[in-house]
Amino acid sequence: MGHYHLTAVTLFITLGLAGCGGGGGGGVSPEPPIEALGLLAPASSDEELHESLAQGLTRAPHLSSGEAFVPDGDDLGAPGAGGADNFSSTNLQEAGVDEADLVKYDGSILYVLDDVYGTYFGPLAASTLFADEPSESVIHLLQTDPETPAAEEVARITLEPESQVRGLYLYESAAAKQLVSVGDDNGPVAWYGFAVDALWQGWNTEVRVWDVSTPALPEASWNLTIQGSLLTSRRIDNTLYLVTRYSPAIDGLLQYPTSEDQIASNRALVEATPLAALLPDLMRDGGTAEELLEGADCYLPNPQFDGLTLPGPSGSLITVTAIDLEAPDRIDSICLNTFASGFYASRDSLYITAGTSADTTLVHKISLADGRPEYRASGEVPGYLGTGNPAFLMSEQSGDLRVVSSNWVASIFPLPVMEAEDDGGVSSTEEDFGRHHLSILRESADGSRLETVAQLPNADRPAHIGKPGEDLYAARFLGERAYLVTFEIIDPLYVLDLGDPEDPRITGELEIPGFSTLLQPLGETLLLGVGREVPEAELPLVQGIKVALFDVADPTQPLELGSEIIGRRGSDSPALYDHHALTLLETAGNYRVALPVLRHDELSEGQDGSDPWAWYNWSDSGLHLFEVDTATGSLSRAGTVITETRSEDQPWP
Repeated sequence: MGHYHLTAVTLFITLGLAGCGGGGGGGVSPEPPIEALGLLAPASSDEELHESLAQGLTRAPHLSSGEAFVPDGDDLGAPGAGGADNFSSTNLQEAGVDEADLVKYDGSILYVLDDVYGTYFGPLAASTLFADEPSESVIHLLQTDPETPAAEEVARITLEPESQVRGLYLYESAAAKQLVSVGDDNGPVAWYGFAVDALWQGWNTEVRVWDVSTPALPEASWNLTIQGSLLTSRRIDNTLYLVTRYSPAIDGLLQYPTSEDQIASNRALVEATPLAALLPDLMRDGGTAEELLEGADCYLPNPQFDGLTLPGPSGSLITVTAIDLEAPDRIDSICLNTFASGFYASRDSLYITAGTSADTTLVHKISLADGRPEYRASGEVPGYLGTGNPAFLMSEQSGDLRVVSSNWVASIFPLPVMEAEDDGGVSSTEEDFGRHHLSILRESADGSRLETVAQLPNADRPAHIGKPGEDLYAARFLGERAYLVTFEIIDPLYVLDLGDPEDPRITGELEIPGFSTLLQPLGETLLLGVGREVPEAELPLVQGIKVALFDVADPTQPLELGSEIIGRRGSDSPALYDHHALTLLETAGNYRVALPVLRHDELSEGQDGSDPWAWYNWSDSGLHLFEVDTATGSLSRAGTVITETRSEDQPWP
């Protein structure tokens, strides 16, 4: 996360959004037969798009029955599972694909989002940098002096009261340096409501841009409002990509109808609503609404396509929008009338995933060539990608998409493995638990599908990824390798060789106590793992925060070079869940690492310290600093910046 120079005594935590988008109205082509167009096909007419949306809206439980929505397994899917410049920047998954961050840094000015709406990490919230709790959301511009170290506010930008900014981007061109905020006016939607279209009605995504060429005098440049909730965003060069979800709201619809007449009335009202009222609009600089896209820009489930699970029509539209930051009048959008639950972006492509009721996950590829989104093809992998951060379970290399997925049965725990069958299907067994797959997908020659060119395990390489009962806790792709962490009572770190995409293989495995939820490459031969300490294999109770250094130079023999434990049971760190919270600075081939931690180290009253179940009270919060010497392969502590300490009379743990 680009929050600060590591020599400064400043602390920032940030939330990340994965996402992307792309542009250019996918027009209707009458040429190829519909079965050759892929799982999703462009709407052949406004009437076809209207019918698809109407079906999705009228089939929604809250409009077609008197029963309130109760999620079941099909609705839920699966449970979640520095360089030459001498300052740190946002910790990115993909080089060249920028991600929104609560803090951006250009080597001189810190841009810090201080959000009253509660980007919450307890005592490590960004507001601890400032004297008072914020009464309004602002962006602070701080002039830094790394030599002192010190930071002085030179300006602040007050945000609209109703805005909930998700993150910031910095973009510098020959003309100006731009600070970009992205967000929406939507509150968080619970994970079990993700599939409910009605919960996504009435929201707007906002993009605001300031010229910060003179940091002390930031000047508002332009803003854009798009109807729909922001799912994710990315910036690639001068193009900002937004993925939004729009659910049209229709006045007069009766919620939870109790008779066939009321249900029929709902259907008639939806069918009578013109298409223009079912598509999202955009507003430039607070002006009048204009159409974001046309019916010809939308893709619908293709009932004539064979070989993949056909998604049903949705009452929502997933919209991918590309905005040229140097020419903001250029806006290109496409939409998909289907469900989406996960996102990953490379410099060339955006992938949108969606779990199905067939224990599989659909993957839709959207090309981002020339900053214009274009739907290309769809594929399918066994199992699910989870709901935590599915972006890290995907990686594109030389046009191939590598995906790690897991099979689940939502009604059973532990979760039974889905055994691979000879025909490529899956079946459940009672003896084994938790099966994970690697799939490699490639766009077919005719462009109609993402074909599976390889998968692990397979008949020639039957070794499982993970042992019985182990969940997948972390994944990281790096070039022609993948690193996976599974865990139930001990942590196996797997190394996969993907050099031959048609014959991937497991080359190495390391078993150590504890587990990592974040794997951070340090060059090509070292990995930093951030996770949990689990000292007793017989009793897998998580304890403090574990930071470990791995040597992966030899993919057949990964080694743990050293580890450090911070705190006791109850300790937490946002870096366990969000890679933006980890800050890296490369200096002369070595690395400085900053990790924010809420440390629990004081035994709670009445607890027995010899009991592994004992709970410890919060002791302090701060930034824990480490150094990695790549020549010696050593991990060492480099100090701690404490931002808050528990007082003796503090009532809360």
